[in-house]
Amino acid sequence: MDSAALLPIDIQSNKLTDWLVSRRICDRHWLRDAAEVRRRIAQLAASDSLGQEGVSAELQAALRQPQIHYWHCDRIAEALKKLDSANKSFLFGYSSAVIRELDAILKIYRRGSCYVADASRLLTKLVQEEAPLLKRQSERTRRRQAECERRKGELAASGAEARAKFAALCRQFGLASAADSDSSGGQQLPLARVRAELIAQAEALPNWFDGACMEAVRGLADALRLYAEFLRQTGGAPESPLCPTLGYLLASGNTTQYEFALGRPPARVEPFRMALPAEFDCPAAGDAAGDGDSTAGDDSGGIDFGDDIDFSAVDEAAGIDFSGIEIADSEDQLGAATADAGEGLEGDGVARGEQARSVLDTLDLRERLLDDLHELDAFYSRLGQELADHSNCVSQAVLSASSAVGEIAAAEPGSRARALIGQLTEPSRQHLMLTRSSPAYLSRLLQRFSSLRDQADKAAAASKLLEQRRRESEDEERDLEQQLAALRAQIKELKKLIESEISQRCDNRRVNIMGEVNAV
Repeated sequence: MDSAALLPIDIQSNKLTDWLVSRRICDRHWLRDAAEVRRRIAQLAASDSLGQEGVSAELQAALRQPQIHYWHCDRIAEALKKLDSANKSFLFGYSSAVIRELDAILKIYRRGSCYVADASRLLTKLVQEEAPLLKRQSERTRRRQAECERRKGELAASGAEARAKFAALCRQFGLASAADSDSSGGQQLPLARVRAELIAQAEALPNWFDGACMEAVRGLADALRLYAEFLRQTGGAPESPLCPTLGYLLASGNTTQYEFALGRPPARVEPFRMALPAEFDCPAAGDAAGDGDSTAGDDSGGIDFGDDIDFSAVDEAAGIDFSGIEIADSEDQLGAATADAGEGLEGDGVARGEQARSVLDTLDLRERLLDDLHELDAFYSRLGQELADHSNCVSQAVLSASSAVGEIAAAEPGSRARALIGQLTEPSRQHLMLTRSSPAYLSRLLQRFSSLRDQADKAAAASKLLEQRRRESEDEERDLEQQLAALRAQIKELKKLIESEISQRCDNRRVNIMGEVNAV
């Protein structure tokens, strides 16, 4: 045997078809015959004769597959011939029209070894187009899964932040719902309970006014007397009463607006009741989260991670400083209603509506009290500075004139005034005070809680949707891997068939198809 016959034939897969034509293994007009074969196979697959002759569904599916080649047709024909062997005629052959058509197709395939060139073209297509496409799709699903995991982490953090702010807001108002919101996790936060507790807190304010607040006011009686004594001895006492609202509370207590304006108690008091909004403008949790349609998108080609979801509301949640609710604006709106407590008083001696509200429960009168407290605080702050300066003989002389005055000064009454100012201007209490005066303000305050609740619900709903997408991507990746494994097996089988055909035409020399086909 010639030593050259022992050498293998190595062929690059991307040049296989050209190699077959250049070595005259295949006719150079093989494309024409291949087109005729494809046309006839398509006609046969679409014809009714397959069903009429009882061809099995498996053979019909094999005939209709897009990557059908010569060896497929040969196997289908052999299977049909075995089934139809009883009807074979010695003179006329098989009676089946399907078998006769397949024989005609195989005859065209063999003309000029067209089937070898067609198989090489199919092999090149599978290696250069189909396999890379499946790999890209599989890689896309893996990236989609990783992105879903990343976004889920971000949403979990945003949802936890919104729930923490909701709980902190509840704690700032002293609401029992804070404990529920801490333990609710991803569940709906108790907005209805918050609404009820806010109203209860606002309705309990008069008890605080009459109790702790008035106790603090009575503790300033000596401080007010020292202030008046100091001004009297220094000759700077004004004609009008000092700190009139504070003085009234010390003299008469926390009376109604009616008594404050007219100077006499009403014959009867109809208790003031908060005006509640007819319908709270707080969307339900289901409306906030929606059905998930707002975050769903068609996964067409690119990677869609729900970028159409607007999560900025979660990240832009304002803090507990109530920056979204301006207290000053609300006070300006409410001040007009209470600018003059004496206007429109009933002549029947009955205090009703706004007239039945106490002095401390009235916005305008409460602001006057704060002015008095600030005046008192400023006086004692200045007095403390002058006492520290031993060169100031005037203050020393005034204070030494009365031992009682000295004792009062030593008690630092200015700190009591500042403490009461802090209690009256504490943010959550101010919101509750405004809530008693305005149903619209109550709705705005509830909307504050609702927005935090909705942000947590949206984050939970979007996280659930992303988890569903991640699972779908995992299923899609498994399907793609199965398709890729089947494609690799098909490429390997087709490669061996082509190598065998070429070897038969080249004196049985060993043939190796090399290149991309081995890297799939």
